[in-house]
Amino acid sequence: MARIPLNKVLPLKMPISILIDPSNRCNFKCSFCPTGDKELLKSVGREEKIMGINSMNKIVDDLIVWKQKTGKIPKQIGFYKDGEPLLNKNLFYFISKISKNNLTEKTYLTTNAALLNESKCIELINSGLNEVRISVEHVHDKGYQDVTRTKTSYYRVKENIELLYKLKNQFNSQLHIHSKVLADLLTENERKKFQNDFCGISDSIALDRIMGWSDSNNHDFSNGKIDHESKKNSHQICSQPFSRMSICANGDITICCVDWMHQLKYGNINDVSLMDAWNSEELNKIRLDHLKGEIANESVCKNCDYFKNQSSEDNIDLIKEKLLDYCNSH
Repeated sequence: MARIPLNKVLPLKMPISILIDPSNRCNFKCSFCPTGDKELLKSVGREEKIMGINSMNKIVDDLIVWKQKTGKIPKQIGFYKDGEPLLNKNLFYFISKISKNNLTEKTYLTTNAALLNESKCIELINSGLNEVRISVEHVHDKGYQDVTRTKTSYYRVKENIELLYKLKNQFNSQLHIHSKVLADLLTENERKKFQNDFCGISDSIALDRIMGWSDSNNHDFSNGKIDHESKKNSHQICSQPFSRMSICANGDITICCVDWMHQLKYGNINDVSLMDAWNSEELNKIRLDHLKGEIANESVCKNCDYFKNQSSEDNIDLIKEKLLDYCNSH
């Protein structure tokens, strides 16, 4: 799906992209992810949560009403945020409900694939999901154990992906399988091994760069791969509050996929509809703070590494005055 230049479409009646976290628990404890640090999560009060079926149905109902009132649907809905989605036994039901009600142009799932088996592969294929993005953590057992801090076998994960690829072809499914790995954690030979191992069992592959998280001033999840002080962004305004919505496993609605502490929440699905949250005073204040450059020093947005990686399509600096007028009138 081609990226949309946001300065041509903002302001929006509905976010372009919605992320929904079926589970903030994970079977891995990766060193580059906040979810891998249980003590850190405990210190900020983030409890482990698996999204329940009532919350899933509430999200679907809200999206149906939003679609009816605006005639709009998000470009994509992703099933992931802080944890491993396959830990949620109702995941395939949820994907199917979104797909059958035509509530987005595209659905995708991000998973580490370690929990895949034949029955889950078939359920995934039959759910109507458009794309599965598989996070491969390394290319041999020792690397997997070092990165995930578990005894997970690389070869077992690779076999799971091979099985999914085989079954999706067997079922003549249009499901797109995208396998990716963090190139920063691999040697040149290991990068070549990844390409050789996965080009034949995936529809596309990628060597990604390690991403930044919010609260970069206080916590470095990049394993020293990002120079937080020298890294700069030519953009002045973060596009997340204007174009995306993230729904956490506990129902919190936040502006950003890397808000791992849920500090930027502006509602909860149990208390407000998704449409009302998007048009709320709480979110409008966050937008104004970003437009005016009034980000508090204690905010997790301050010196955020994720913002520094913002793409050219997400540059909304040129429409700052337009957005200020819009937000001030709401």
